Amino acid sequence: MRRLLPFLLLLVLLPGVAQAASEHQFRDHSFGFSLRYPSGWTLQRSIGPSKQLSLVQKGHSQHAITVTILGWHAGKNLTASLHTVKRYVGAYRHVAWSRSKLGKSTALVAVLRPETEGGVGITEGIYLSQWKGKIYQVQITSYTAHPPRTIGAFPAVYRQILTTWRFIK
Repeated sequence: MRRLLPFLLLLVLLPGVAQAASEHQFRDHSFGFSLRYPSGWTLQRSIGPSKQLSLVQKGHSQHAITVTILGWHAGKNLTASLHTVKRYVGAYRHVAWSRSKLGKSTALVAVLRPETEGGVGITEGIYLSQWKGKIYQVQITSYTAHPPRTIGAFPAVYRQILTTWRFIK
């Protein structure tokens, strides 16, 4: 039995090591947050009028996450920030918003289904959160023949990534 103990211990620890090796971490104080994402995804940053980060699954244009730090100051609470954003983004006025989480932080979420041609369904899941006076918009995109109708119906990889979201103190 003692001879088997090292092998049993290795079997228990190996899945965690493999998972850690197959993930990457984004952490940037100027963006104000960190998150982990699977290998096989590419990351692009742009700093222009608004800071933006894009994560796209390599070889698949059907999975993408775009984080934008919006150019408007956050309100006294998330509902006030949503009101500000709705003033400038007309599509956000006509969807139902509900409370959710972005990592461990409070967020508001909505699902947008823009009109398309050609039969490919595009669905956007939108998370709005705020931190240190800034409004964060996280957009998850699904390009499928059967678009998800709720935020929970998006592919599980999005939850895997977004549950690791942390604002940097």
